[in-house]
Amino acid sequence: MGGLIARYAAMYGTADLGRDGVTPVPTWAGALHINKLMMFGTPNEGSARSIDALLNGYPIIADRKLPFVDDLRPEDVMANPAAFQVLPHQGSARFLDENLQPLKLDIYDPKTWEKYGWGAINDPKFLAKLRGGNTSVLSEKELKALNDPKDKNADDRLLARTTVAQALAYFASALSRAKRFHLALDAPAKTTTVKLFVYGGNCEPTLDAIVLIRDEKKGTWTTLTDAKDIKTAAGKEYKKAEVRAAMFTLGDGTVTARSLLTADPSNKTGDETAIKPIFAPTSSLFGCISHTKLFLDKPIQDSFLSALAVTEQKQP
Repeated sequence: MGGLIARYAAMYGTADLGRDGVTPVPTWAGALHINKLMMFGTPNEGSARSIDALLNGYPIIADRKLPFVDDLRPEDVMANPAAFQVLPHQGSARFLDENLQPLKLDIYDPKTWEKYGWGAINDPKFLAKLRGGNTSVLSEKELKALNDPKDKNADDRLLARTTVAQALAYFASALSRAKRFHLALDAPAKTTTVKLFVYGGNCEPTLDAIVLIRDEKKGTWTTLTDAKDIKTAAGKEYKKAEVRAAMFTLGDGTVTARSLLTADPSNKTGDETAIKPIFAPTSSLFGCISHTKLFLDKPIQDSFLSALAVTEQKQP
């Protein structure tokens, strides 16, 4: 997120996002104060992992638990607007049906999230905790915990101060702001004096597409953020390896190499693998390293420290 904020600051200075429907035009007001911008694993096109976090929560430390520290629940992630602002941009978001074919949907429309039952905002038990929510979906134990002042989960008691209408309004607002933020970052950028350096990973399988499977009997959808064997309504079977190949691409495990470099959504070359950058980096360097360990990679350290050390001479 830091890289995205820094890019926005360079492009627009201190100006806030424009109104919905207004085409953003970069002024590069912030370029007066920024000479070099280093981006490490920055999701310039967003990250599909943010959808996973909004749907399933997020571990504080991946692959292991900390004593006395709970992982973030979907409602915790939803409370952070940044989680929406690192969503895949509309032009690069990838969704697949049960036959692993592309699906088009509006990621910024709350009705899309409602249709697929995504996130805490569409979880009946979460909504039941809000003021005016339908508490009949809660068990006796859950109701007791919700109303017990001695219960350790104070967060749930605080939720009771928020109405369902307020939560829905916040959710719609967060999606709208994310859309405007993405459009501002994706606006064609003219030449600037800011030098852009990008560093990332390009050898770890990284989530790039979400699979949506319809259960016609139950009238529900299953959303896959990880690969598994699937069987279509027509009886066709796809093995886990085939599903994984469709869902994942190379990156640092969190951000794809394509997202780091960015691709122009207006690129109509017909070659889906071609990368036409929105901005041209001064330098880019990739290593076989994960997202959280980019700073530990010796070649990357040498590169960005060398770039920082170079002093440009002003022209007379």
